[in-house]
Amino acid sequence: MVGPQRRRHIGYYAAARFPFAAVATFYPGWLTDATIPLGRPTPTLDLTPGIKGRLLFLVGDGDNLFTPSQRDEIAARLRDDGIDHDFVVYPDTPHGFFCDERDSYRPAEAADAFSRVTSMLADHLG
Repeated sequence: MVGPQRRRHIGYYAAARFPFAAVATFYPGWLTDATIPLGRPTPTLDLTPGIKGRLLFLVGDGDNLFTPSQRDEIAARLRDDGIDHDFVVYPDTPHGFFCDERDSYRPAEAADAFSRVTSMLADHLG
């Protein structure tokens, strides 16, 4: 069974391994290291050149799964590899901001993220 933390990671992983037209990923941790099995033998971030469709990356700046330098590394890799993407960092926003069953839920940020996801899917999937 795949835990919830790894499910978020899988979105990024799948975008790099399959020719999806568009993928939205919410706070996918462990991309820059080999901490989880999907990140072995090399970190999932090394698969970034395989992303062929549009990628929407959504994260809060207070997310405990990322250090600022890890967020910067991910954003730089997407940019440097020429990936069609939006990298959205919500200020003063913790991990889990999209889940309305968590104390970390942020309605305004979740609404913005939902709008971005639906817009991207409409644009890229028709």
